[in-house]
Amino acid sequence: MTGYTMGLFPQHAEMLAASGVTPEHAAARGYVSVDTKRRLENLQITKAGRNVPGLLVPQRAADGSVWGYQYRPDQPRVNEAGKPVKYETPTGQRNGIDVPPGVGPMLADPSIPLWVTEGVKKADCAALAGLCCVALPGVWSWRGRNAHGGKTAIPDWHDIALNDREVVLAFDSDVVVKRSVRAALLELAKYLGTKGARVTFCHLPNNADGKTGLDDYLVAGHTADDLRRLVRPDAPEETEIDPEPTPTAAPPTTVEGRPIPDGSRVLDGVRKWLGKYLLTVTDADLDLLALWAVHTHLAEETYTTPRLLLDSPVPGSGKTTALEHLQRLCVNPVQMAAISSPALLTRILEDGVRTLLIDEADRTLRADNPTTPDVLALLNAGYKRGATRPVLVPEKGGGWVPKEMPCFSPVAMAGNSPNLPEDTRSRTIRVLLLPDLDGVVEESDWELIDDTARRLGGVVAAWADQHRAEVAAVRPVMPEGIVGRFREKWQPLARVAAIAGGRWPSVVDQLALEDRERVEMDREDGMVTTRPHVLLLQHLAEVWPPGETFAATSELVGELILAHPAVWGDGSPYGKALTVQRCGRMMAQHFKVNTGRVEEPVRARGYFAAALVPVWTRMGIKVPLQTGGTGQTGRTGREETPVAPGSPASPGSPGSVGTPEEPVVTSTCSLIRPDGRPHRDHPMRGCWACDGGDQ
Repeated sequence: MTGYTMGLFPQHAEMLAASGVTPEHAAARGYVSVDTKRRLENLQITKAGRNVPGLLVPQRAADGSVWGYQYRPDQPRVNEAGKPVKYETPTGQRNGIDVPPGVGPMLADPSIPLWVTEGVKKADCAALAGLCCVALPGVWSWRGRNAHGGKTAIPDWHDIALNDREVVLAFDSDVVVKRSVRAALLELAKYLGTKGARVTFCHLPNNADGKTGLDDYLVAGHTADDLRRLVRPDAPEETEIDPEPTPTAAPPTTVEGRPIPDGSRVLDGVRKWLGKYLLTVTDADLDLLALWAVHTHLAEETYTTPRLLLDSPVPGSGKTTALEHLQRLCVNPVQMAAISSPALLTRILEDGVRTLLIDEADRTLRADNPTTPDVLALLNAGYKRGATRPVLVPEKGGGWVPKEMPCFSPVAMAGNSPNLPEDTRSRTIRVLLLPDLDGVVEESDWELIDDTARRLGGVVAAWADQHRAEVAAVRPVMPEGIVGRFREKWQPLARVAAIAGGRWPSVVDQLALEDRERVEMDREDGMVTTRPHVLLLQHLAEVWPPGETFAATSELVGELILAHPAVWGDGSPYGKALTVQRCGRMMAQHFKVNTGRVEEPVRARGYFAAALVPVWTRMGIKVPLQTGGTGQTGRTGREETPVAPGSPASPGSPGSVGTPEEPVVTSTCSLIRPDGRPHRDHPMRGCWACDGGDQ
């Protein structure tokens, strides 16, 4: 076609023109046609992908230099799944951000909206329309693998000012029908949000005859202003159409020239490897370790990530050895013998998810360490994807400013029976290790086995990459009773097991049920610490006077101290006995149950059973027998309805039907006094029925 350089074949010039790329811009970019396989070999394009002729596409950095290439053959090869490979990428090439000619100088100015699309030709077309637009080679190419094998955001983002910048994500319109594309879009949006960007979404129309790209929309005669009118703060909604349904088994790929095994074999291999070098109390603990190690590679897809506790009753049980194996099997690991500050953890996690391997947790997280509460708060918050914590960071020119820093990460802790608080224990799954006194397991001689362990970790990473979208989409049904925090702990492993198949789904179900049973047994044996306010509620049910609908707080506190002196007496953990005032504060603050007051037979302030019964019921606490308000009989032998503070029959409340004063006439009223006594036996002045009104 007229105007394009001699280095472009006619079909390639026509392709660029169809995408709105001018001859001048094509020359500046460096598009060139290739008709020799030698050139593709020199670029390290895989042998199967060296079909000629084709179009070679340079990928450029912000300074204009070339950091990579894509090659589009006229006749693409077909992969194992039967689909054409549209673009070939040189073997070993990193992921990066492509910057069209002329866009680089705009990247440093956060006042200019940044557009992000997929594909070099689309970005070139957008740049020619006047937009500050960059391209990703693929929807997941905004992140890459670092030297540790972990998935992190690519360093190219550091060339772009993201603080308080509008970033428009302009993926192809098939984002609404391709689950994996939409997942990539949302993950990128979350990452950019952590960097201070204001993320918006371009809702390109999805034509019935195919997807619409940024270049398609502009070439069809629309302008940049038309594009801006398609920008909204919400992401495109997923539709029920799925032109590329998730396969039950991903297309086979290779790692180090060998096909990646199926998930069941990968987990079996990890379990067998760990069993050679670690002595656990049960074989099920080896299953758990294998599942946990593999899930770290998919933690962003599983949404939550349980904390792993490598526990032992005595030193020398192999906890540090276990961490060393996890270091070679988990995603992007970092070993920590100590945690100097919570800020250090957040800075470690700033550029992506890492697996934190904390040794000597019994010392690092001891109660007298002043940093322990903040570290535990960060570890507790970081078990859900997207979690952040405010951290003070230095700013240019001096001073410090608060910044929301990411804290989501898989965490393994090793220690000799570390005294973790209940809110941390509830997020934790436990593996118990024992000393190998009889030489049952092999020594972990890392000089000899390091390469093999790392190759196994590479297989795990490759399998995880292959099944990432499937793990993100699957929602396995958990066994009965695995709800709440138990579900949050075990469903991540269940999602990995569901895609791996084989025996592994039933393994996770059994592990989860055993964990729940163990926690229940520990709670019954008093080994699980119950929070003081919950314990107070339980003990109030125990000491509640039979048949009474009202009990004075002073009497209840006395009964609590008498029944549980180690908890509520002078020997309590507080160092002093429970008081009426503290009892009232705990009940009001945690359950919104306030005291009421009665005048007869003795003026007293206390609790009405009607206010406590709903709370006892919701908390799963057995309601005391013969408390009023449950259709049971009270001390009069008739069914009673106790009156709680603020109810229509409560003294001093709006709509009150009486006062604590005795009327001078005898009453046949069927109402109940606040102290639980019927009006018919103890009439009340001000009640229309007690005063002779017509019932």
